[in-house]
Amino acid sequence: MPEAAVEMVKRGSADLDEPRTTVALLRANAVVGVKGVFEGDRLTSIGIQCALCHSTVDDSLSPGIGRRLDGWPNRDLNVGAIVASAPRLDRYGEKLGVPTDQLKKILMAWGPGKYDAELNQDGKGSGRTARPERRYCPPLSAWRA
Repeated sequence: MPEAAVEMVKRGSADLDEPRTTVALLRANAVVGVKGVFEGDRLTSIGIQCALCHSTVDDSLSPGIGRRLDGWPNRDLNVGAIVASAPRLDRYGEKLGVPTDQLKKILMAWGPGKYDAELNQDGKGSGRTARPERRYCPPLSAWRA
């Protein structure tokens, strides 16, 4: 994070609910696992990266804000709900051969810290949660909106 942002978080003066703050953090590449694409001052696209699930932070500045810890599972993030909110979820469903409503239902069933690896293998999902060492992540092209 930019030093000015770190100082604002330390003082408690950063409004983390303000969209402009989020855009500034995205521009600084300071949001773990999220990538903003900008054309000039305009945020034109946003995507998720592997670190969204496979990294977390040490909470050294405040809860959810701190030094990045790569390889640590993100146990409180509801990845299924995030993916289910994609504006073009139909593209992911097409790659899996799953209707969008069914795909959304499967994704919403995961819950925080959970991921069903079988969805990306057979398009059905098992209803179980895979252990971290059994995870398979789809290529980023499958998640782009």
